[in-house]
Amino acid sequence: MESEILRPSRTDDLEAILYRSVDGGKVSEVAPLSAFMYHLWEQHRRRLPSSLSLKDPCGRAQFIYWCLESLGPMRRPYEFLLSEDLIEWLNAPVLDLTTEIGTRPSLHGERPCYGRKYLSRYMLYAWKRHAQRYDVFQSSGFFSFATWYALHLSHELNLPRRLVPDGIIELLNRPAVSRTIPMSVCMLVNGRAHWPEGYLDLGDASRERLSPGASRFSPISSMLATYGFCLRTLSSFGFRSRFTTFPLLPLWSMSQYGY
Repeated sequence: MESEILRPSRTDDLEAILYRSVDGGKVSEVAPLSAFMYHLWEQHRRRLPSSLSLKDPCGRAQFIYWCLESLGPMRRPYEFLLSEDLIEWLNAPVLDLTTEIGTRPSLHGERPCYGRKYLSRYMLYAWKRHAQRYDVFQSSGFFSFATWYALHLSHELNLPRRLVPDGIIELLNRPAVSRTIPMSVCMLVNGRAHWPEGYLDLGDASRERLSPGASRFSPISSMLATYGFCLRTLSSFGFRSRFTTFPLLPLWSMSQYGY
């Protein structure tokens, strides 16, 4: 009788058992680990440096980063599932840049931006490891890094959607021109980086030229064609493919042209 009570009867029960944190804390320097993460540690510890220890906060963090970068891509097209506590730990703001950065890119130069700018714990790790070419203490570098992280690194590593923090998405979704022109900061920064010739004279472009039907250039069409994968993500327990909306095309932009 007792075994029947303990036996998971639904996917939700199994998820709760595997992904509930068993130690550490979301507001602690010691990262919270679930039973599943401990299982991965036992499976893969021989592939890791012998000096790495889960009792050491830094060693524990390095193990988590290793899982995301080494095991996460192997889960494609599914997400590498993390506990809620671990997601909050990874998303905790650790470098606040609001004072240093008071503007955001726009089609006509920098414009004031009073929203909070920060790097989460995992974003800071990713910047130090992969992207110090971006000066995140300057507006252009911060938004270039945030765009690269959200569009490119997250896809390359198959990161869980929620490791692109909502606060960062909100910054990237702000209008690069106005709410009547379907171009976000993310579209502008990414476009200038990858199709600079298409943006040379865009400051004088008409609304019609910026629309999805334009023959020469369309920010939305380019974004959909090239980064469609960023508009999809996984939900629930990992048995579904990545078809839930990823909010890097803002609704105000899409609604202008019936998306």
